[in-house]
Amino acid sequence: MKGFQKLLVLIVLQFVAVPILGQSNLYQQSYWDNYTIRNYGVEDGIFSQQVYKIHKDQRGFYWIVSNGELLRFDGLTFKGFDKGNVGGTLYDLAEDSEGNKWIPSIGAGLYKFNGDSLRSYMELTGDLTKSVAIGNNDTLILGTYGSGIKTFYQDSIYSTYSVENGLVGNEIWTIERSRNGKIWIGTNAGVSIFDNGIITNFTSENGLPDNKIRAIKELKNGDVWVGTDKEGIVIFKNEKPVEYLHTKEGLPNLLVQDIEEGKNGDVFIATLGGGIIRYNDGIKEILTQEDGLISDKINTISIDSDNLMLIGTEVGLSVLSAKYFKTLSLNGKDAFNQEVVTLNKDGTGRIWAGTYGQGYRV
Repeated sequence: MKGFQKLLVLIVLQFVAVPILGQSNLYQQSYWDNYTIRNYGVEDGIFSQQVYKIHKDQRGFYWIVSNGELLRFDGLTFKGFDKGNVGGTLYDLAEDSEGNKWIPSIGAGLYKFNGDSLRSYMELTGDLTKSVAIGNNDTLILGTYGSGIKTFYQDSIYSTYSVENGLVGNEIWTIERSRNGKIWIGTNAGVSIFDNGIITNFTSENGLPDNKIRAIKELKNGDVWVGTDKEGIVIFKNEKPVEYLHTKEGLPNLLVQDIEEGKNGDVFIATLGGGIIRYNDGIKEILTQEDGLISDKINTISIDSDNLMLIGTEVGLSVLSAKYFKTLSLNGKDAFNQEVVTLNKDGTGRIWAGTYGQGYRV
């Protein structure tokens, strides 16, 4: 079993599962007791500390969008990619079907990363781009800060939507494409829902608690959670605002930067100053800097299929991972009586173990 023990150590290092530094001291019986925290800052390679977006790509790498740089994170180290002389503050990231990464920026317009280098399309998009989503056939839905929505396809802008076309506002903060193909657009003046050329707007006059929108997330059940700048969250059901989460519902901070869905009905809320809130059917549990996070000022959350959680903040990155390993067995027997030298997961989620002398075994 010596080889298996070595493999466990490698997995711990790669996935940051059992760190010592930054470990959380949480109260008992908390959901967060199942996790440990590892923090990354300037000394670890995140030189532009403000992390605005985290994306896991098709190959399993994490891409960290910070205010001044694009980083690739493999679970151990960061690799930076140079923007050249164009500059700009990076804010968002979307990946198309060919693996290209599209990154909007304030100051340098839209960037494309093809795996080798970053190219700016500022001459087409303008310099103030803030958010991006992927539409049909890899069309980009690009949110600008002052010029509304632009659709970008095959290196060309082919349509623009602004207040003149019925959009609620021209300063776009976030975009969410729902499973039924509708585009939810969060602006500094309210929410617009775009559906085959028809735009439906929501403001404080017809259901929003605040017109400045910072986050939009469609859940698996079809509900859409909208995070605001000063008044918490409004929940849309059947495209109507029907429920509100505020201080009386347990939100410690009302500036909501991001919303992500986990497993078993968990919804995670990132606030700028109040840490992370786990919300599930009225149950709320909060994780803050006092518990081990690198900062309470949270900008973004990323959760993968194994519930590994990456949290981007104003001063770096926190990685939450499961504390414990389980012993694997095969039909109730020790599956690893041979020395294990490698592990791989196939497309169905099965784990294959490579051993000396016995080939691959499930």
